[in-house]
Amino acid sequence: MEYLKTIGVMVAVMLLPIWMAAQTVPISPKGNKLDFSAQLSGHKVRATFTDFSGTVSFNPGNLADAHFEFAIKTAGLRCETKSQADELKDAHFFDAGKYREMTFKSESVSKDMPSSVVYQVKGKLTIKGATKPVTLQLIATQMGGGYVFRGSFTLDRSAYMIGDHGEMDDKLSCFLELKTGS
Repeated sequence: MEYLKTIGVMVAVMLLPIWMAAQTVPISPKGNKLDFSAQLSGHKVRATFTDFSGTVSFNPGNLADAHFEFAIKTAGLRCETKSQADELKDAHFFDAGKYREMTFKSESVSKDMPSSVVYQVKGKLTIKGATKPVTLQLIATQMGGGYVFRGSFTLDRSAYMIGDHGEMDDKLSCFLELKTGS
């Protein structure tokens, strides 16, 4: 009987790396969004991107293998009015005709403290051909067969050549919701 217990423990130890490995899963085709609001030409504008693609590798027990890589279609930008969306899609702002996607690729995923529920996802964000470091602060919620990641980051719009000084807020507070699984 002791022999069977020993074998069971050995099998569990051998399988532990498999259980702890982060699985790469696609980003869900629906339910994702990147929101921001800003003063634009004297008016408050709320904008949302919803067309995402990419993959996420995530296991909260093994952050060393975690990885986020996704693209957001700039033509998918939506606002309260069509004229606001058209203005933000033009060459002066996101230039959706020339730059069809903005992309994010993580370099590390960590937590400030083991008890924290906020993950620091550091990586490179590319918008309009400019690539800059950014840190996404995300909370992960297990849902169904995947995760929902919700959080925020600050975007320095001038670093990405989005609009001119004084035309729009310099720092944009962005909210991200990213879903994996079905």
